[in-house]
Amino acid sequence: MKTLVYLATSIVVLFMLAGTALWYYRYKRNIENPNFMEMENHSDLPTANFKVVWSASGATPLTLFEQGHDNQLTFKEYGANYFSILYGDSLVAQFRQFKHNNWHGHRYMFNIQDLNDSLDIDLQIEGPDSSKVQRTK
Repeated sequence: MKTLVYLATSIVVLFMLAGTALWYYRYKRNIENPNFMEMENHSDLPTANFKVVWSASGATPLTLFEQGHDNQLTFKEYGANYFSILYGDSLVAQFRQFKHNNWHGHRYMFNIQDLNDSLDIDLQIEGPDSSKVQRTK
């Protein structure tokens, strides 16, 4: 009987430790090092028609910005992170950022401007992996 109580107590303690570790990993990293996203539209096109979709290997794509608003979603993965900018359903630009650490928080600033009858879309990143960005489309 004592062995059964000891075993049950050990299992409960292990589940509590695993739950605490999961909370620390998933939530605390977002509280201490959050990502922020901003969109500035200086074009004649309505901001409500732009979308920013984030994707990374092994992660479910997230729509970070749509209908003129930041969706306040948490997005953190190491490795290649892709930001696709869509106008309506058309892809107008895509950027790739390589992150060495998924704990790093960044500020992502998208700037949209008219340029000679086309759109000029720029992404500026502030944070530890800010120099590791390239335009892919």
